[in-house]
Amino acid sequence: MNKDIRINIAFLDHPKTLKLQKRIGAEGVFCLMRFWSFVALNKPNGKLIDMDIEDIELAARWNGQEGLFVQTLIELRWLDKGDDGLLSVHDWEEHNGYASHAGERSEMARKAVNTRWAKLKQQKDTETTQRNTDVIQDVYAPYTQRNTDVIQTLASSNTPSPSPTPTPSPVLTNTHTCATDVAREGGLVAASVEVYKGETQHTETSSLTETKSAKKPKPAKNQVFDNPDFEHFWLAYPKKRSKGDAQKAWLKLNPSKQLTDVILHAVEQAKTSEQWLKDGGQYIPYPATWLNAEGWNDENTVSVSRSEKKLQKGEIDYSKWEKEYGS
Repeated sequence: MNKDIRINIAFLDHPKTLKLQKRIGAEGVFCLMRFWSFVALNKPNGKLIDMDIEDIELAARWNGQEGLFVQTLIELRWLDKGDDGLLSVHDWEEHNGYASHAGERSEMARKAVNTRWAKLKQQKDTETTQRNTDVIQDVYAPYTQRNTDVIQTLASSNTPSPSPTPTPSPVLTNTHTCATDVAREGGLVAASVEVYKGETQHTETSSLTETKSAKKPKPAKNQVFDNPDFEHFWLAYPKKRSKGDAQKAWLKLNPSKQLTDVILHAVEQAKTSEQWLKDGGQYIPYPATWLNAEGWNDENTVSVSRSEKKLQKGEIDYSKWEKEYGS
């Protein structure tokens, strides 16, 4: 958008300006300058498209005789009228070239901004892609290297000759060596097969190395009913409700021997807690709920008998306490 226009310093003394002032007064000169400002802002190419005489005089704020201002501008060639009747500012591009190309500058600026943002986006996408690639390589590099080492080891290994050696020695016509890398609990299985023409002899060499997982394998679902650890837990737990759900929770937990001891000990402690003794055990959770919530990690408050509370408050004679409960 244009913010200024150019006016020649000789404008006020130009013969066309003097004639304009003589014919319609000084107001006509001022209205012409106002109209140029309107053109720079709204019709930067100088062509008065969709503007009639009334529109031009309103833009120039002409208050004199209707049509006189425009007619005088045309006669003095401040305005040019084309064969199609379209009016345009005389030599507008020549005298205000910067203003006349405002639209082109705006379009160039818009394209430049779009190009810049496109480059920034492309650069950001490239950096993101490279960062993701680096992360993937860091994660999978150890596995890739391990697989490569295994394949190279298997490929370089020599299959032992058959023993005893057959006589006469058969002619070897085709040999296939297969190296299969099978991931089975961290183990590898390698097999080599040699095929001979005529009297065929197969030699298979298999090596299996398995690394046992540190985690104890989970038992099958049908084993939970015969699990002695669960039965000990079920006998110790005071609220025997929803045994099937409790069995599922125990199967899901799959505790080790050490954890089973911790659970059983926690149940015995919880039996003496205030919460489990309150209202006849009404607030004891279901065994499945207690197992799923890892209740053995809860802190239980041991219940204090009514006599003990009175003794702590000094409301009971210690001698009677000794007589009733002993020293």
